[in-house]
Amino acid sequence: MRARLSLLAICLWALSGPAGAETCALSEAMTRLAAAQTQLIERARSGQVAANDPALSAMRAERAVLARINLRGAIAGTDLEERRRELHDFINGAVALEQVIGSRSALAVQDHLRRPATLGRVEAMTDLLAGFDCQTGRLGGGGIGDFSIPLMPSGQLGAVFALVSASVTAGVFWALSRLHAQHEALRRRYIVSVPGRISAASGSGPVRVNNLSRLGAQVSLGQSLDPEAGDAVILDMAGLSVPARVAWRKTGIAGLTFNRRVAPDAFADLTHSRAQQRPRTPPRQGDPLNS
Repeated sequence: MRARLSLLAICLWALSGPAGAETCALSEAMTRLAAAQTQLIERARSGQVAANDPALSAMRAERAVLARINLRGAIAGTDLEERRRELHDFINGAVALEQVIGSRSALAVQDHLRRPATLGRVEAMTDLLAGFDCQTGRLGGGGIGDFSIPLMPSGQLGAVFALVSASVTAGVFWALSRLHAQHEALRRRYIVSVPGRISAASGSGPVRVNNLSRLGAQVSLGQSLDPEAGDAVILDMAGLSVPARVAWRKTGIAGLTFNRRVAPDAFADLTHSRAQQRPRTPPRQGDPLNS
């Protein structure tokens, strides 16, 4: 199932163009920003940094690139989504470093560089991005087995989930409709006139089957029969013997619920050419053929 979903994701991705382009642009810009920060910090520590330093210009250029990228959208669905705070802190750290160096205060620069977070944040981000695959959106690899699923933009991902959800819903409705059709077929009653015989603990006698389904029957009782609701009986008709229970009883007639379904072939023999489907009628309480 997971492999099928992966294939579906790839098909949608292929139709929509390169996946994760914004994610890769973000990853590359952040990597270049980290490199520029590292170079600028090293020069600042040696006192060689200036307002027109190339590393400072590179930092500004990469921050301009990042400003055009939707950070939330670029990391949505990737492993970086849980590291969003770290990404924000890293970018804010670059802004702070740029402002300190722009102040041209050697004391402020040295004070800023003495903070553990200044270089630690850059090194941590460098390591994080080194293990990030922008095509799959995973840190240190990922996917199913040796196969990685290309990262999809949130719109494509939503389309996949919508398609899968629609497929599952359609499957459920199909299964329910099949079950309903099968149940209706079992309950469908046919008007017949089949002679039979009922045997019960209280005695036995002839009956006539008036209507029949695979789940039960309505029979006209002979004068010698007086079964009560709940009695266990055996209905013999046309060479078929069916265990049943009396579901309800009225003057001269009774409703039977079979203990097991009548086999399709036997049912067809009983109803063939001499039966017609009985129209549905409002249910009567306790009538198994109307319930």
